Amino acid sequence: MKRKLIRTLTICMVGLYGSMTFGGTIPKVYLNNNKLMAQQSPFQEGDTYYVPVRLVENLGFSVKWDNKEGRTVLTQGNEEYAFKTGSKEVLANGKGITLKKPVVSKNGVTYVPVELIKDMGAEFTINENDVYLTYALPTDGSHQYDNFGRIIRKDNLPKNANQYLYIAEGVPNEMYELPLEYETVNFFKEGRHYTRPVNMSTKTQKFRDETVKQWRGQFEEYLDLVLNFDYRNVPKDYAKKVASCYSQNYITGNTKVVEDFIQYAKDKHLIIEGDYYVEPSTTHVLMGAYSQRAWVRFIIKSDIADKGQMVQDVDSELKTNVWYEGYVDLNLSSNDNGSDGTDMVIHYKNITTSTMLKEVK
Repeated sequence: MKRKLIRTLTICMVGLYGSMTFGGTIPKVYLNNNKLMAQQSPFQEGDTYYVPVRLVENLGFSVKWDNKEGRTVLTQGNEEYAFKTGSKEVLANGKGITLKKPVVSKNGVTYVPVELIKDMGAEFTINENDVYLTYALPTDGSHQYDNFGRIIRKDNLPKNANQYLYIAEGVPNEMYELPLEYETVNFFKEGRHYTRPVNMSTKTQKFRDETVKQWRGQFEEYLDLVLNFDYRNVPKDYAKKVASCYSQNYITGNTKVVEDFIQYAKDKHLIIEGDYYVEPSTTHVLMGAYSQRAWVRFIIKSDIADKGQMVQDVDSELKTNVWYEGYVDLNLSSNDNGSDGTDMVIHYKNITTSTMLKEVK
């Protein structure tokens, strides 16, 4: 198989949902500087790093279950890797190899040692909390890529796939099938009140590759700040950084709301740990605001309070010490009607009031 495109995969390895192996944040996965949606988190067991087997779909491999043999089979072109849960033995392209640690299953999810991905052709290094895999994605025409260098999915598509320019590999259909905001209000008219994702490239000049990348980066920066907070260790510039991400009546840099939250969090001993994923193919327009959908997973911890809130989410407290997961549509806007899209800032929006959020047992 021809491979020329070199992609870097970064995985911050920590524990599943609960205690952190390294401490600090929820596991985050990156491929070629693109954050991946990791609903099942990587984890460390002893000196072995495990990743969910579905992760290899982002590398172009299909993941199938061989019911007859009771094994998982990974295929791409003429490459094939087959193995059973609980075993160290892998049939790799017709030859047997033995891993140092076995394939495992947790909560119905199959995890493989990162060592296996190395055997599949990736370079493997660990730097502090991060695992770096460098992998040459196929350029033989077997896959199409979006402008972020991600594989475009061709099968098992969501039922409303025709409403999007493309469907990204490694992203569940739920991301696309849950109604976008404009689909929940009857009087919204297409063209007047909103523009669907599939029509963005033809109906708005602001929809350019670099602009969409910028918007995604703004959302990621914002979510990283909001979903990772510890009242015991608040950086001096935290309020300034958060305030610079969003607008209140199109005014950025107002730190009072953030400073009030910091004091509130200190009073309630709040620690927020979370993960997120922003999907650029969901970009759409609603009432002049440009939106992208994000998946979030987080917990608000406290040793003294039974409820807590996030920065900006005034009067929308959630239970503490409970995991939440779901989706939120984030918006950007500008007070310049002639804006080219590069000066847009995040429009105030509560994460905790999203109707697509649920408790995770």
